[in-house]
Amino acid sequence: MKRHPLIAFLGLTFVISWGLWIPMVLAARGAIKLPVALAHLHGWGAFGPGIAALIVTGSTGGVNALQRLFARLLIWRVGVLWYLAALCLPSLISLLTTALHTMFGGDAPDFGHLPIRDTALWPAYQDYRPWAMVLPLFLHQMVGGTGLGEELGWRGFALPRLQERWDALQSSGILAIVWALWTLPLSFVSGDPQIWWAVFFLLLGALPGAILSTWLFNNTRGSLLVTLLFNNAVKVTGLLLAVAAARPAIALAPYWIAALVVVAVAGAVRLSRQPLDANCRGDAAGAAEAATATAH
Repeated sequence: MKRHPLIAFLGLTFVISWGLWIPMVLAARGAIKLPVALAHLHGWGAFGPGIAALIVTGSTGGVNALQRLFARLLIWRVGVLWYLAALCLPSLISLLTTALHTMFGGDAPDFGHLPIRDTALWPAYQDYRPWAMVLPLFLHQMVGGTGLGEELGWRGFALPRLQERWDALQSSGILAIVWALWTLPLSFVSGDPQIWWAVFFLLLGALPGAILSTWLFNNTRGSLLVTLLFNNAVKVTGLLLAVAAARPAIALAPYWIAALVVVAVAGAVRLSRQPLDANCRGDAAGAAEAATATAH
């Protein structure tokens, strides 16, 4: 584990998440019966990356390494524009999807019918006005959602280590491939997708999202708080902003446009026009640089 912490992290992530999701898929298809709700298994499995990150970090670096990992959640002095980007970009992308869909002859979505109405959350929010749901939903996602478990693993643990060896764009691509494979069992909860076709579409959606997350991470000195806000903003947008039933190419186009603009402006090497902070690189590099700064 100490020699190959990234491989150990990935192995543990898949063991934990797939260990919960594969039985969930079998139960959803009627092959087995489980004593717990399938939604619980779905949620617990999403914490796999975070749990794996804590196990590997604690085993290889002890308390000090765990403190450095959690310290990334406390990096908040990053400039208001980065908060605006993290919070508003998902809504802008959703609206652009609707605009493209209607531009090519599609029907506009019914903005009066909020997507949250079709979820188990609706009974708790049915008496709220749409604008009044935003903050409580966001807080609910921050406290009880799965974003923290995902971000601790993917951005908090894996991304800095990947950026020790590869540039920011390559690291984002690797994370996107891993994420697509990680979520693959969820594609089989309903329907019968062909495995490589499912991976292809998962990857098409994961890659621009990974690029945007890396861009936010690298430009905010490795702030997990900002990437967590972005993660939750994507989910809240999906609950409160009706999206047109667009074809996959149109639905993915706005995310790809945003990602390509980021690469063109910030550069593929760092996805940032500034040198990378120590928090954006591996734990060993960050610790060495912090020790050097302290010595001087």
